[in-house]
Amino acid sequence: MFIEFQSLLDTFGVPLTVYLPKSARGKFIGTEWVKAKLEDKQAFDVSEPFIPASTISQSSNYREGGRSEEFSMIWLSNHKVPLKTKIKYGEIMYEVVDLADFTGYSDVIQYGCRAVTTHGQL
Repeated sequence: MFIEFQSLLDTFGVPLTVYLPKSARGKFIGTEWVKAKLEDKQAFDVSEPFIPASTISQSSNYREGGRSEEFSMIWLSNHKVPLKTKIKYGEIMYEVVDLADFTGYSDVIQYGCRAVTTHGQL
């Protein structure tokens, strides 16, 4: 049984820009550099769901040196990207820190994304 999520991804998508880490753009095989298969691009735009990880997706911590905030989001995608990929949503840049690959029986991958600000700076 294969569960297709593409229509949900299209329906609930928001504009995101995906920035691949340098290691994802290619690698050495022996002594030959082979380009990555994911469109051979450093960045690309998608429209896919990007939702809060919980009802408390933003936490603020006040410390001696000032305030820091952590944002946790879930990105549902049909693109395979490595950890440390950057996702820009609005003005905040997130980093993929976790993933759950459901492609064995569906067309979706769930990515855990995190952003941290210190003194309002990303």
